[in-house]
Amino acid sequence: MNDLQGIVMVLAKILIVAAVVFGGYFLVTQDTVEEIKDSDDLVVIASFEECAAAGNPVLESYPRQCRTVDGQHFVEDIQDDDSTPGSGNAQAGTVACAAKQRGTFCTQQYEPVCGLVRVRVQCITTPCPLISKTFGNACTACSNEFVESYTEGECRAGE
Repeated sequence: MNDLQGIVMVLAKILIVAAVVFGGYFLVTQDTVEEIKDSDDLVVIASFEECAAAGNPVLESYPRQCRTVDGQHFVEDIQDDDSTPGSGNAQAGTVACAAKQRGTFCTQQYEPVCGLVRVRVQCITTPCPLISKTFGNACTACSNEFVESYTEGECRAGE
């Protein structure tokens, strides 16, 4: 019975030490969380611009992407206006692909576009005909070196 009492005493001491260590950790962590909540420096990030301005890492893709420490993900909003490179519209709704869009990493959202693809063969007649192909989004289309321009939406039969 003496050996059993010795084992129980050792286990009781181990449990007391563990309780003190975990209790101390909880108190220190709780104080830190409360300090952060009470801090005036707490910044709420709700856009790509705010994410980049806060010093979070920015992935240099097209469009650029930013991820916060807590895992929020923001994508740069690209405006297609006359001041944007690659927006020279040959016809209404057609957007020319810019050189800076080539070879970039793209997000996987599905916003289909109809890309006009140059054929990879030597044409006897000029100009060479363009082939229409549906791409998942504008970035994916323009990252293809053979796509000259695109229109929003899927390609229609006969396009």
